[in-house]
Amino acid sequence: MENLNPHIEELDPDVLYHLGLDSSIDLKAMFGNVKYVCMGGSADRAEDFLVKAAEQLELDLGEIEHGPLVDDLPKKIGRIMGTTAFRVLRALGLHPERNRVLRKLIVQPIGKKERFSMFKLGPIIFVNHGMGMPSLSILLHEITKLLYHAGVEDPIFIRVGTSGGVGVEGGDVVVTIGALNGELEPFREHIVLGERRRWPADIDPELAQEILSCAGRFHVVLGKTLGTDDFYEGQGRLDGALNPGYTEADKMIFLRKAHEAGVRNIEMESTEFVVFCRRAGIKCAIVCAALLNRLNGDQVKATPVQLARFSDNAESVVLNFIKSRQ
Repeated sequence: MENLNPHIEELDPDVLYHLGLDSSIDLKAMFGNVKYVCMGGSADRAEDFLVKAAEQLELDLGEIEHGPLVDDLPKKIGRIMGTTAFRVLRALGLHPERNRVLRKLIVQPIGKKERFSMFKLGPIIFVNHGMGMPSLSILLHEITKLLYHAGVEDPIFIRVGTSGGVGVEGGDVVVTIGALNGELEPFREHIVLGERRRWPADIDPELAQEILSCAGRFHVVLGKTLGTDDFYEGQGRLDGALNPGYTEADKMIFLRKAHEAGVRNIEMESTEFVVFCRRAGIKCAIVCAALLNRLNGDQVKATPVQLARFSDNAESVVLNFIKSRQ
């Protein structure tokens, strides 16, 4: 990591407010072995992804990081009982990770969970970033400072999420090779101290190609990702609450223009994610499942079972990649 804030050293402790942690804790003991940070929008998906990773990467769910134990005796007892039961059932050849009641005793977020839910198992952090770039930005700052205090030098950040496809169908997986803003430009702008600042949204093509090579049985494509500031009008939808002031024809002109520019999916985080990681010298990748093809409509009509499978596709590709590096 590079280009980090020199003022961090002056903070004693450095309070990672939204994570519920600070630098007075032995973060190196808890997070010093981290190699990957996998993040997506939903807290539930972060937890489910951890359980899936435990199975596929053969990680012991009983070794999950609990973080600093709070002075809550029932929770401490629950964790001890849950971990013991987990290991007994595992020794009997059963699958305790599939029991949600038992999982809840063991798989608990580290720190606070009002905004973000963070879990750690082995060398992987699993965390949700909420929806949109402002929420994501907060998480990126605090996770990066956490890893700095833990002495981690070369982590890989992977956003694993969902998106609207552009010329790709529901269930297809898009690995990002470039992030564009709402004007189809490869930049991200911030207003800092009343002034506009702009950074290029470049991404490591080699890492994207490596992930593509781990596609396995899944349909994976490389493409640019359009990162917008809004789910409805910002993405050209016609199903929002307000009169958008544009027509179906206008929408299709824009979506086709985006497709011709190489865009294969639309979400609300990519430019912030790519720019932050680029500025911090962090290798990163975006792997998102499409929930629908926006060239065919605006609303997500897939069933809950289909949506779970779509998300699973992207997660499985990422786990294939991590497994290839073990």
